[in-house]
Amino acid sequence: MIILGKHSGRHALKDRVRKYGFEPDEQQMEQLYEVFKETADQQKVVSDDQLLQMVSQTMNIPAQDYELIELQVTAGSMTDRMALFAFAQVQENNLTLPLAGSSGCNHSCDWSEHFG
Repeated sequence: MIILGKHSGRHALKDRVRKYGFEPDEQQMEQLYEVFKETADQQKVVSDDQLLQMVSQTMNIPAQDYELIELQVTAGSMTDRMALFAFAQVQENNLTLPLAGSSGCNHSCDWSEHFG
């Protein structure tokens, strides 16, 4: 993945935003680019989390659908690996619909089966 920084252009920014599934119109893209450049000039590098927050504010949409509330991981050489987790759905800046689960992980885990 290419690092976005103060020398990144509009095309690189638009490409990154599209990879996250957003399709800003020209006006939103121009607003996003201005905020991005200001942040990149101050920090030199803009993280994906920061970029998603900028997209959220520019396009007036939630930055995330779910928020991790709790995570507990157990691992060791004498025990099975286990992960316990709890998520909540973010709707208009409120947390609702708590989702919880657990899974034993013998190899790699595919959490996508838990969320639709």
